[in-house]
Amino acid sequence: MQVGAPPGEPVEQFGPLLGQTARAWRLELDRRMAALGLTDARGFALLKLFRAGASLSQKELAGLTGVQEPTLVRVIDWLEAEGLVQREASLSDRRAKRLTLTAEGDRKARRIDAVAREVREELFRGIDQQRLEQCVEVFALIRERLDDMKKEGNL
Repeated sequence: MQVGAPPGEPVEQFGPLLGQTARAWRLELDRRMAALGLTDARGFALLKLFRAGASLSQKELAGLTGVQEPTLVRVIDWLEAEGLVQREASLSDRRAKRLTLTAEGDRKARRIDAVAREVREELFRGIDQQRLEQCVEVFALIRERLDDMKKEGNL
């Protein structure tokens, strides 16, 4: 891999294409979740809570969604007001709250899960499994390097 490669080279295209793809994917999910009355941030939080299979603290959910806790509080407030989640006192820490899906939240999360699965199936249709595995390996390697840079203070 060359540093300072010409603009048409894959190394130059990779970052912008990755960002554009991630944004387009999220926009498509957001468009489809709008029919369920949700934004992607609200739907993603519900989905992560559903997939966890148990109650989570707000801090744990923030870690899973990659959203800062103050931002997530607004999402949780909305989900609670809509009757999709409930906050319960933590048995181990009185200051902390555990988040649990309500029955309606569980139903909606199952629909979100189906929508997310449907989008993935459409996006990956016709893509060879081996190519997909290679792509995931490359992303994982780049992510590891970025994590290392962050630990070393380079990011």
